[in-house]
Amino acid sequence: LPGAAITFAEAALGPGIYDYCVRGVNGLDRSTDTCCIVTIPLSPTAFECEADGDSVMLTWQNAELYDELHIFRDGSFIVSRPGTTTSFTELGVPQGPHTYALAGVIDGDLSAAATCNVAVPERIENLTCSVSGVTATLAWTNPVAFSAVRIERDGQQVALLAGTAPSF
Repeated sequence: LPGAAITFAEAALGPGIYDYCVRGVNGLDRSTDTCCIVTIPLSPTAFECEADGDSVMLTWQNAELYDELHIFRDGSFIVSRPGTTTSFTELGVPQGPHTYALAGVIDGDLSAAATCNVAVPERIENLTCSVSGVTATLAWTNPVAFSAVRIERDGQQVALLAGTAPSF
């Protein structure tokens, strides 16, 4: 490096412990080394994300004993969790596709991020419910074609319809 250099970055290092030393050089003369140790933690594994309404549940396995874990959505930091945590649910996630990233932190050093992708589906719209005698009728508008429409009564599934079904 030029003699006036004050920074150095080395990319694409794998997980591990690295001992860096820096010294000044003038011709054949060298200064005393100044050294530091850098630790790149292993990334969390088996990182999965699943949408349920406007909530996204994240689950993973810790590859090491982390001090903490950092969670990001679409490139923005959203939360730090204790290093032993293996799940997190984010509430109120906007509809649409999202990329989550998870990094383990040891002594302030972040692992490479594990990532997962999820799409928070749009809501059924304009739901109406009516009763005639002993028959309940539900009707709605599908904002998109779903793979299926699930009908629940008192928390239990009573029907699984085609994704374009507008009523039950």
